Amino acid sequence: MKPLSLDTPLDVERLWIDGLREKGPLWRLRCLTSMTSFCWQAAAEAYRRAHPHASASERDLWLLQERYGSDMARRVVERRRQKGFYDGQS
Repeated sequence: MKPLSLDTPLDVERLWIDGLREKGPLWRLRCLTSMTSFCWQAAAEAYRRAHPHASASERDLWLLQERYGSDMARRVVERRRQKGFYDGQS
């Protein structure tokens, strides 16, 4: 087996991988979901800091475009506008 990381001894890497396997697929899925959520929150916060004057709909449009593509993002933001989601928000 070739090491995944050059700076980690192979026996340590095997212990680490075995430990992950023991935790099971549900634990790994929960970790993945948590990390993904954290990354999207961090991206939204970074956009907010980079574009402090962007409206809520502009922020949503950017984030939704990154996640689901331009067409879906425009449709979601338009539906939110129709339902008054952005009324009174900046």
